[in-house]
Amino acid sequence: MNMISRILGSIHILEVMLTADGYTIHSWYCKYNSTPQKIDWNPKMIAKHVVAITLAGSGVISKPITAVNIITRIQSDKETFIWSEYDGIFSFVRREKLCVLFKDLTDIGIYPQRYLVAVTPETAALIVGQSFHWKKLMYCTPEGSALTQVVIGRIKFPLLGFILFLLVINILLSSSLVSQRQTMQEELVLRKRTQMKQGEIDSQNRELLESFSFLPKMSYTVVCDRIAAAVPATVKLTALEMGSFEERSEKGELLPNSRNVVSVCGEAKTSQALSDFIGYLSKDGLYDKVQLAEAKRSSNENLLFFKIVINL
Repeated sequence: MNMISRILGSIHILEVMLTADGYTIHSWYCKYNSTPQKIDWNPKMIAKHVVAITLAGSGVISKPITAVNIITRIQSDKETFIWSEYDGIFSFVRREKLCVLFKDLTDIGIYPQRYLVAVTPETAALIVGQSFHWKKLMYCTPEGSALTQVVIGRIKFPLLGFILFLLVINILLSSSLVSQRQTMQEELVLRKRTQMKQGEIDSQNRELLESFSFLPKMSYTVVCDRIAAAVPATVKLTALEMGSFEERSEKGELLPNSRNVVSVCGEAKTSQALSDFIGYLSKDGLYDKVQLAEAKRSSNENLLFFKIVINL
C-alpha cells in the first residue's frame, strides 16, 4: 500500500447494476486490505470519501483476453466504451448506457476515481487502492479535485497538530535563546566595564611610574639657589613654578610643558631692573634658554609685573 492510500484509509465502492430501463446501486465501505462491508445508501456522506464504481448487468459484455480483435477495436474507441481487464477476462460497456448514471452522480457531488466493469467490490477496492499516486492530486479534473479534498480532510487535523507542536517548541526555544542572549549581553557589558576600569588603572599606574621615574637635568635646589642669587635689589619674586602647565591647546585644555622648565614670577620697580635680572640669568650659563613670557605695569603702584620662563 502506498503512502496516499495510507492517508485516505478507506474507500467507498458503488456497485451499479444496470437494467434495461435504468440502474440500481448498492453501497460498500472498505478499508484497504480488508473485506468490504455493505452500508446504507447515503449520497451526502459518500460524496466526502473516495469513490469507485463497479458496473454489471444489462449491456456489460465479457470476453477472454484471447479475443484480440475485439479488444483492439474496443480499446481504440475510448469515446464509446468503458472497459476493464482482470484475471484473464476483458469486460466492457457502452458509455451511452451510463449517461443517466453520470448525470445523477454529478448532481449529488460524487466524482468516482475509477469505473471498473464486471469486478466484485473486493477486487475493485484492491485495484483502486493500488492505483493512487500523488500526481493524481494535480489533475485539473472533478475527480482530481475530489481526491484532493479527501486527502486534505484526512491530513488537516494531524497537520494542524504538528504545526501547533512546532509553534510550542519554537516558543520554548525562543524564550531559552532570549534568556541566553540577555545573559551573554550582560556578561559582555560587564567585561567591557572591567576592561575600561583596568585600562584606567593601567594608565594611572603608568603616569605614576613616569612621575616617579622622572629625573630633571639638574637639581631643583641648585636652580633655586642660582635664581635667588641673580635677583636684583629692586626685584621681588612672588612665585616659582617647576614644570609648569603654561601651554594650552586650541580647545583650551591644559597641556603639560617639559618638566625641565622653571617659571619665575615677580615684580620690578623699573624695567631696567627686570632687564638686568634677565641678563644675569642668561649670563649664568646654567640654562638652555631664558625668555620673558609676560610683563605688565600696575597703574596704582607703578610696579612692573613679569613672568620669566627658563628652560633647563
